[in-house]
Amino acid sequence: MVSLPKVRPLHAVLIENLNSTRALQRHLEDGVIVLNDAQCEIIKSLFVATRDQVQALNAALECEGLE
Repeated sequence: MVSLPKVRPLHAVLIENLNSTRALQRHLEDGVIVLNDAQCEIIKSLFVATRDQVQALNAALECEGLE
């Protein structure tokens, strides 16, 4: 007997990732303590990427017919 891995629907994966990414975004919006300017730039980049990821995930969830 061969056991095949269960494939989760794309919609479920997108929702899970959107929730996780929103949680990260909220954490970043609440403030992050950094030790130096280099870390500050990294966190700024992370914030922008996170914001963009939330927008992209929302847009993907609005697409009809994704499976």
